[in-house]
Amino acid sequence: MNSRQAVIALLPIGLLSISFLVFGEPAKTLSPELVIDVSEGGSESLRLQKKLTRYLADRNCPLQVRVDSSFIGKDESEGESADKANKKPVAAVFLPLQRPLKLAAFTAKASPDLTIKTLSSVKYSQAVVLVRSVTGVDNLSSLAHESFSAVTQQSISGYQDQMAMLTAAGIPQPNERLVFAGNHIGALSLLMHKDVFAAAVDFSVAERWAKSNGLQVIANGQKRATAGVYFNKNTTPEVKANCSQALFALSRDKQPGKSLLKLFPDWLEKLTLAPVE
Repeated sequence: MNSRQAVIALLPIGLLSISFLVFGEPAKTLSPELVIDVSEGGSESLRLQKKLTRYLADRNCPLQVRVDSSFIGKDESEGESADKANKKPVAAVFLPLQRPLKLAAFTAKASPDLTIKTLSSVKYSQAVVLVRSVTGVDNLSSLAHESFSAVTQQSISGYQDQMAMLTAAGIPQPNERLVFAGNHIGALSLLMHKDVFAAAVDFSVAERWAKSNGLQVIANGQKRATAGVYFNKNTTPEVKANCSQALFALSRDKQPGKSLLKLFPDWLEKLTLAPVE
C-alpha cells in the first residue's frame, strides 16, 4: 500500500472519530453540522462558512458550518437526527425565530441553548415599513404603486409580514417594483439612497439607523419571539459546552465576530448563554 492509499484508507476512520466525539457514538452519516438558517437575512458566503468552521475547530468545537435559506429539518425516521436534504447529522441548528423543529433529536427542546440578543435588546423581532421623512407619508394607503426594498422572500420580518400588512390595508403588493437586498441593512440602505420609496425591515435595524438618516416608521407588524441555537440532545456535554462558549464569545464590535456574525441576521447583536434550568 502506498502513502496515498494509506491516507484514503484512514479517512473514514477519521470522520467516524469526529462523529463519535460529537454524539458519543458512531453515527450512520458523517461530518456533524451547525446549520444556520439565513431566511431572515445573513451571508451565504462559503468563505465565511469555512472561516467560522475553523474558528470553532480552534476552540474544540468540531462542527462544520452550513447555511440554509429554507431549513425545515423534517425527519420522519424515529430517533435519527439527519437533515434528509443533506444526508448529514445535524449537531446544532440556529433558528432566528421560534417555530417547530421537526428533527427527532430536537423536538423535546422547548427553549434554545443559546438565545439571541437583538440590537434593541428585546426578545422579539417585528416587521416595520419605513419611508423617508421628507415624503410626508404617514400610512400605508399612500404606498400604492410605490417601489419597495425587502430582505428575502423567506424573511418574515423583512418581507412576508409587510406584504401581509399591505394586503390587509387593501394595497396591492409591489411585485415588479420590489428589490430584495439579502439583508436588513441593505434594504434600509436602498431607501436611504433613494433607490426605493419604502423599505421592509426589522424594527431593531430601523430603531438603530432610521432617525439619524431621516427615515420614519409608518407601520408595525406583530411581534415574533426570537429563537437561537439548539443542540442535538445526543451531542456530548463537552462539545456542547465548547461550541456554546465559542459562539457566545462572538461580538459585532470586534473581530472575528465582526466578520463571522455576518452569517446571522443583522438585527442580531450577539448570542448569549441561556440560563441553566
